[in-house]
Amino acid sequence: MKPKQDVCPRCGGRLFLANRDGTKTCSNCGMTIGTPDVALSSASNKEKPQEKPIASSEICPQCGSPAEYLNTDPTGKLVYACSFCGNRFSPKPKGPAPAPETPKGKEDPDAPHPLDGREIFALAKANTVEVFADWGNTGSAGSGFFFADGYVITNAHVILDDIEKLIPIASKSIKVRFKEGRYTECTLVAVSPKEDMAVLQTNLKCTNIARIAKDMPETGETIYAVGNSAGEGMCILEGIVADQLREIANNDYMMISANIVGGNSGGPIFSRMGEVVGIVTLGSNRAVAMNYGIPIPRIERFIDEVSKMWKINFRRPEHK
Repeated sequence: MKPKQDVCPRCGGRLFLANRDGTKTCSNCGMTIGTPDVALSSASNKEKPQEKPIASSEICPQCGSPAEYLNTDPTGKLVYACSFCGNRFSPKPKGPAPAPETPKGKEDPDAPHPLDGREIFALAKANTVEVFADWGNTGSAGSGFFFADGYVITNAHVILDDIEKLIPIASKSIKVRFKEGRYTECTLVAVSPKEDMAVLQTNLKCTNIARIAKDMPETGETIYAVGNSAGEGMCILEGIVADQLREIANNDYMMISANIVGGNSGGPIFSRMGEVVGIVTLGSNRAVAMNYGIPIPRIERFIDEVSKMWKINFRRPEHK
């Protein structure tokens, strides 16, 4: 005679899973029948009935079918039973939630960052000067900028009478005008007709010295030429780097598309990062958008040579 088979009073199912405490659990609806063995029950279970967890279902790792919550074992782990294959398992503990991102600190306001044209012009006016050379019966107008405390760099042809002469003569009177103030006399420290650069010393105070970039801009990058256009006052001209380096008369130049005119000579060429990437020096007679600037390597080399030759410790801003 076959032994009587248990039937689930809830769903009528006949497949049960045996529990350690002597009870059985219907694998179909999860109902537990039978009397639990008190000796195997934990003290905490006797004091407080276990509540069904919020996550009442899991996926069976053995067959991939839905598994329902069965009970909690004496160690506190949740036990689930698969209704398809009967596998009982405890889910792997979930990893800790990812820590929230640490809020970034405030950026250094003095660190270089992309600027628009208005910001570039405001920055340029804080370190760019108008340069005027007077020979008595004639004169010339140009631009320059503070590259160090008390020192301005400009083009040699702005303060020399004829740069193509064997021995060009420097103007006896060289003045600079800063921030639309009065013209102030300055001293010629050094000049190189070959490099077309000159260093002037002035007693004017500049609190925002121009920062010369470390690297050359790439062809196609936006640039801004700032200077005393046509000798009629400071303005800003936008363009791009048309050619990063081009050799003319055995010297390297940077071609720019900004429409520079007389008076811009010696003025700074700014990148969008607010750093000087060149000095305006030549205009083209062939095309409006083919103008030239002295690139960074030549600028730095000239400044170093002047510093060593005249033993001047130029105080220049550091890159951040």
